Amino acid sequence: MAGGAETVLVVDDSQFGRSLLLYSLETLGYRVRSAADGVEAWEILQAEPISLVVTDWQMPRMDGLELCRRIRAGLADRFVYVVLVTATMDDEAALAGLEAGADDFLHKPVSLPKLRARLASGRRILELQRTVEAEARRVAAAHAELSAAYDTIERDLRSAAGLQQGLLPAPGRIGRLAYDWVFEPSSALSGDTLGVAGLGADWAGFFHIDVAGHGIPAALTSFSVHHLLARGRGAVPETPPGDPAAAPFWLNPAAVVAELNRHAQSSPDSAYFTMVYGVVHLPSGWTALTQAGHPAPLRVARGGRAAAVGGGGFPVGLIEGAEYEVETLTLAPGDRLVLHSDGLTECFAPDGEPFGEERLAALLAEAGPLPLDAAMAAIRARLRDWRGGGGYDDDVTLLALELTEQP
Repeated sequence: MAGGAETVLVVDDSQFGRSLLLYSLETLGYRVRSAADGVEAWEILQAEPISLVVTDWQMPRMDGLELCRRIRAGLADRFVYVVLVTATMDDEAALAGLEAGADDFLHKPVSLPKLRARLASGRRILELQRTVEAEARRVAAAHAELSAAYDTIERDLRSAAGLQQGLLPAPGRIGRLAYDWVFEPSSALSGDTLGVAGLGADWAGFFHIDVAGHGIPAALTSFSVHHLLARGRGAVPETPPGDPAAAPFWLNPAAVVAELNRHAQSSPDSAYFTMVYGVVHLPSGWTALTQAGHPAPLRVARGGRAAAVGGGGFPVGLIEGAEYEVETLTLAPGDRLVLHSDGLTECFAPDGEPFGEERLAALLAEAGPLPLDAAMAAIRARLRDWRGGGGYDDDVTLLALELTEQP
């Protein structure tokens, strides 16, 4: 049957005209509803899901043009294909019909072949419209599912980021050692981490780590290493500074880093990372540290310039059985030791220029007279100004330690 189950609404104030169209449409296989004018037709269209309308132009109460306008303005739930029937079809009339919202025209008297052709064209457009609407609903449903999944991921990432931030030590002091930090991740989760902790009565340990890569994989390694360093560090015998190789495990930076390297070799899913691990003898300021592929720490003397400490070492997890060295120095009251990630020196300005080591050394010297918390705030502000707004391409982190006067 040519018309299938499609229903056509016929609108004509002439009983004879309606009957002729009804007979013709039933002959073509359509189901038919009829209305004597635009007002009656509008009531039917609001109550029934009809999408094909054949309407006369000239009618009392509401003519065909006004019915077209009502359909276009008031039936947002579906597309209705409207064929306007008129006794006069000049350019002016056609333009008026199109502006009102008519889709096609028939000239009186209506011929059956032309009526069949107009309705067949209308059905093709309706099918296309319905296909588009179905696809739009499918896309909307998929988008809703993706949005819900994205929201879940975002909540999980925010929660994980909160846990990661919770691992960082609150700025403060351990005995004579004050500490503070800058921590600006490039995304919700960072591959960088840092820590400071007391090791018995006379010692404090510190570390700064930068895991290769970004996002969740780097953060997982960062979490794991942080917990490895935090686990097991308890009371350390009160021992004076001396040969790190002869010291208890947690006071021997090279041994700690070598053990982390051994552990990383046995964890194939773990990313390699760079780090500095060190200890400070609080009564004397004597400091020992091991650098493993990490940017060299900077010693900032009170009122002086920043100078690099150490010069290399292999990243952890890269070479099995790698050997690590220990650098020693003695901090004087007011001296600062600054550890940072390469994301800081490689922080790019809008024109592509990196912040660089010289600019960092100058900034640390400039911030030297400031209290430690004010110095960190000044560094954060300078980096954000340098970046020119927006986020960072890499994690930007820094740990600053300052030896204070004897309590």
